[in-house]
Amino acid sequence: MNELRGVSVITALDTPVLLGLLIPDPGFVDASQRTLEAALSRGALAMWEVVYPELAS
Repeated sequence: MNELRGVSVITALDTPVLLGLLIPDPGFVDASQRTLEAALSRGALAMWEVVYPELAS
C-alpha cells in the first residue's frame, strides 16, 4: 500500500464514480477513470456495502 506522509490512505468509492464507468457516457467515463486512478495511486480502495444495492438498482 502506498503511503502519504507516513499514513496509509484508503479511499471509499461512491456510487456516482462507479456509475461513471458503468454507463457509457463519454462525459463521465474519463472523469471517473481519472478519479479512480488518482485514488489508487495514493493507496487502497474500499467500497461501502450500501454501494452494491445502489449499483444493482
